[in-house]
Amino acid sequence: MYKAMHDTIVRQEDTIARLEDTISRQEDTLARQAGILTRQEDTIARLQEEFMIRQEDSNRVKLEIDGLKKQLAASNNSIAFLEQQYSLQNQKYKGTRIIR
Repeated sequence: MYKAMHDTIVRQEDTIARLEDTISRQEDTLARQAGILTRQEDTIARLQEEFMIRQEDSNRVKLEIDGLKKQLAASNNSIAFLEQQYSLQNQKYKGTRIIR
């Protein structure tokens, strides 16, 4: 009877030792996974920051393009006005007679 109880205790101690080893390996795995997760979170935060910077740059460029379009429109209007003035002056000149 003592031998049977002793064998049971030894098997239970072996089982406990294996379970403790399994728990230790699982803790190591969880620690590695936590490290991976932390790096992924850092990467996501960095990418979000880069996205925001690029979005701001994009908005700034759009505003610059809008400003350049307005300048171009104003220049075109000035050119059209000058062409009109030239045409009027040219017509006026053609309408004058040269007196000698």
